[in-house]
Amino acid sequence: MVYISVSPGNSGCCDCADDEAWVRPVHCTIHSADDAPGLKAAGKTSQTPTLPDELLTPVRMTIAKAFDYMCDVFSCSPEQLRLQKTEDTVRRDELLSRLTSHLYGGAEVDESDEEYALVLWNDEKHTVTDVQNQVAKACKKSKSFGLQKAMEVNDNGRSIIHYSHDLAELLRMAAIIEQLKVTVTVRSARDTFREQMCSSIVDWISDISGCSIASDPHVLRNTICEELLRPWRMGSEATNASIGEGGIDDHEHEENVSNRREQARWFRPLAGINVVRINVENDDDNEEADDDEDGDDEGDMTIEEFLMAEHEDLGAEEAMDLDLHNNDPLAMAIDDNDMDLDLVDIDTEGPAENLEATLAGYPAPPPPPPTTRRRTRSVTVNESDDGEQHPSSRPDPPSQPSAPFSNLPKTPKLRVKSNRPIRPARYWLETPEEYRSQSASTPAEDLWQRVRLDYLILYDLRMWKTLRIDLRHLYISTVVTVPQFKRILGLRFAGLYTMLAQLYLIADREPDHSIINLSVQMLTTPSITAEVVERGNFLTNLLAILYTFLTTRQVGFPKDVNPNATLAFDAGAVTNRRMFHFFLDTRYMFQSAFVQEKVRNEPRYLMQFIDLVKLHQGICPNVRAVGEHVEYEADAWISATLIIKEINRLCRQVAEAFRWSDDDDTTPVQRAIRYAAQATFINAFGLERNRFPAAEIKEAQTFLRLLNKKRPKYIEAIGCEAISRDQSYSLPQFDVATGAMSFHHPLHYLLSWLLEAGVDITREQMQRVLQFTSADFRDPWQTSWKTAPQTTNFDSAEIMTMLFEHPLRVCAWLAQMRAGMWVRNGVTLRHQMHQYRGTVQRDVSYQRDIFMLQAGLVLCGNSDESLGERFLAQIVDRFDLSGFVNGVFDLYPGYDEQQRLDVTEEFFHLLIILLSERQNLLPGQDKPSQHVKLLQRDVAHVLCFKPLSFSDISNRLTDRVADSEEFDSILESMTNFRAPEGLNDSGTFELHPRFIELIDPYYAYYNRNQREEAETVYREYMAKKVNKSATDIVFEPQLQPISSGLFKTLGAFTQTTLFSEIIYWGLEFCLRHDEASDSAQITR
Repeated sequence: MVYISVSPGNSGCCDCADDEAWVRPVHCTIHSADDAPGLKAAGKTSQTPTLPDELLTPVRMTIAKAFDYMCDVFSCSPEQLRLQKTEDTVRRDELLSRLTSHLYGGAEVDESDEEYALVLWNDEKHTVTDVQNQVAKACKKSKSFGLQKAMEVNDNGRSIIHYSHDLAELLRMAAIIEQLKVTVTVRSARDTFREQMCSSIVDWISDISGCSIASDPHVLRNTICEELLRPWRMGSEATNASIGEGGIDDHEHEENVSNRREQARWFRPLAGINVVRINVENDDDNEEADDDEDGDDEGDMTIEEFLMAEHEDLGAEEAMDLDLHNNDPLAMAIDDNDMDLDLVDIDTEGPAENLEATLAGYPAPPPPPPTTRRRTRSVTVNESDDGEQHPSSRPDPPSQPSAPFSNLPKTPKLRVKSNRPIRPARYWLETPEEYRSQSASTPAEDLWQRVRLDYLILYDLRMWKTLRIDLRHLYISTVVTVPQFKRILGLRFAGLYTMLAQLYLIADREPDHSIINLSVQMLTTPSITAEVVERGNFLTNLLAILYTFLTTRQVGFPKDVNPNATLAFDAGAVTNRRMFHFFLDTRYMFQSAFVQEKVRNEPRYLMQFIDLVKLHQGICPNVRAVGEHVEYEADAWISATLIIKEINRLCRQVAEAFRWSDDDDTTPVQRAIRYAAQATFINAFGLERNRFPAAEIKEAQTFLRLLNKKRPKYIEAIGCEAISRDQSYSLPQFDVATGAMSFHHPLHYLLSWLLEAGVDITREQMQRVLQFTSADFRDPWQTSWKTAPQTTNFDSAEIMTMLFEHPLRVCAWLAQMRAGMWVRNGVTLRHQMHQYRGTVQRDVSYQRDIFMLQAGLVLCGNSDESLGERFLAQIVDRFDLSGFVNGVFDLYPGYDEQQRLDVTEEFFHLLIILLSERQNLLPGQDKPSQHVKLLQRDVAHVLCFKPLSFSDISNRLTDRVADSEEFDSILESMTNFRAPEGLNDSGTFELHPRFIELIDPYYAYYNRNQREEAETVYREYMAKKVNKSATDIVFEPQLQPISSGLFKTLGAFTQTTLFSEIIYWGLEFCLRHDEASDSAQITR
């Protein structure tokens, strides 16, 4: 099986010389070391004895001088290219950029008539035509001249527009060009020339890196690597040596505003559809819902496809720096709180930012302590959640600055609160044992010392496109190809990563050419991953980058994590498409076996991840519109869905670290389940509603008691099949039709993945793991409850029911939407439902909620209760069928008869799904034997309707199936292939008739119409097979037995009294439909 992965950016390189990239040794005549006797491999030694020192010393000195010169030049170059330009500032820049005399053979000569250069810089926001016209206007030249300069900027990254001794004239030209909001600079021609010299030096070093001296082909390359990793001998004033001294410019904000304006035009037709206020008849609602279901899977577009289809119709002009990444669907995220399509250009200095951006103005790091330090212990979730720890329990203060290059540039126009942020929880401040080790033998091994490579990487934004590409190629062709230097580069890169993240996310004009894209080469190498995690504290820093930027649009270190923070929708953090680079890097990290072992055995990483996940819990809630349509459908769900998809994938990967293994040690997974469950129920009870005012939970959770009042007469005759007893249950009180509802519950998804990882644990053991009391409640963000119930009133059974309450609400919500009860909320809610249940995301969303309901049926309830009955009663109550299952057929308030029938049908269908969908419930030792059967089942359910092409089959299958190694062979064995008959035709696969027996009409991912069609296909096939009429065929499910583990007793709820009552009163309603309801349809 061959996997093809397309990574963002332009940092790919050959892996021939990397032994860790291959399962078996791969010999390459170009990159592999020569194995001939007498020659040593690359990277094994830095110099060959056959070469005299008299030759090597000047070689080393020349290369060192070249790198020092580059650092000297760019340390004087401005990083903020949009600072105000006056004659005084330009002349002062020329004066401060002079090189010192003792290293460069004399003082700079003062020239009264200094020549200056006007330089135009590339970005990804303006078209060639716009720049062409503006340059021609500013320079008073022809449009052909403007086109020449615009294309030069597009190709090279910058262009020198004009040289002149008249500084005032250059400033006039700059002012005219800047009216277009493009970036221009005015600097001395001398400094501009020196920057161009640096480009030539990089080309020269790249050329000689592949050359030989005498018989040694590696000495030049190794010397280049060694000199890059030595300290910089400063030969200039280095007035801009530090990053962000003059501030940074917010290029991402401009790019985001431009995208939002363009995308607002796409959604304006959708918004206009629902402005008209009309009364919608129930029949129309149901017809619309049925039409909606027809498109659930076939022909339904994902968010990315929808946005891309609209984008193709716009016919945009040729833009500067065009490349494939401009069509990246992740770039199409829309700002969350654009409540008016005409007001998308919102200044980030508005009052909304005051609430979110609390981290940008942190005080200086604490003073140095003694050099001895001890490692702090791990803590549980409820310790130090508010960040205020007892002095004796706090970690030792750092002996050096809290992190390498810890002075991060601030995001422009970001207002901060004057009060000091709350100290983060202890697990954010813990570091690995090897972090900040003082045993480094060379400066390159010590993250707190600076080497030439650090500065060249950090000065990336001061360079232009071609130089950035050439310099990155130099790193890849030298440092990356030598294992011993690649390890050090990975370590240095980890130390710079947080600084690079801030520059990339905010200030980068050309993010596709950023040096941070080199991370794909660092994080995919196992030995380097271990190095950066242990010695660079990289995993915690990476999670802190995600957390701090999503909450403040300002990158921060672990010490900057604010436990009070929420997602910064208003500031534009969630809509920043550049964020997805860091989600990709996080996925690389969690795929590493070393990181998985760390996550499994060191709880702090899981706690940090839970904090990140919690930010997205219950976002973008919906409340049912009653009486008339909503006037405006907010597009917040688009950006929310895009980022939630990444969070859900990370939840799955984190849980993979706790998967079943042969060592039978379930302690790590039990501990992880308890941590995740505690965070989940604290949030579910509404204890954090003050922290997350925009989330779906608006008030503290209350409970009511559900009592079966009317019992069927036959109960006494059932005997042992159902235990007859007058039992009432305390259940969560909630009304889906009137409450706030959200599709996004990543805390529950994480818990579901962890429960699946612990599926081999018995029910009794898992109940002990999930045994919580009132002492486990903790609400760091408020001091009192708004409502009467106190945490001390909740028993363990009630606490456990809340772990599974929100997935249940979503399933009941889906039933109501299919019944047409939410049609007045508009078309965007239907799109959200499609995304939630669609092929792309269902494995990490809808299927997770189904799993949680199955877990609730197994785990909820006290020892003296019938197994599964409590949660079954909770399902009944959430579907508003408490009266129905007690023989009271009166309509529930807010329903009409048709809606009651639709919801009841969905209720029974859900019970069937909970009993029959078992592919994720099997114990670990049984899953390999069932894997092929599961793949066959999914393929059969896709192909049972009609033959499909391979691409159509892949689009209808989840990644779990389509990426399986056995998929191709299984597809071949199950189908007949019909070859294409023409150039415009495509081959199709037709399901062998014998595999129709695998079809389950109640497949969880079928809609109503597909269920009916699948049942017809099944009946017709079986009728031919057994020689009966199709009407006489009754579908019989083929359930996979669960012999052990957590879900061994999944079907126990069918033996309870309540289940018997559900079946009895359901049949009774069908027999008495004309008596029970005048408007009931006989066919339903």
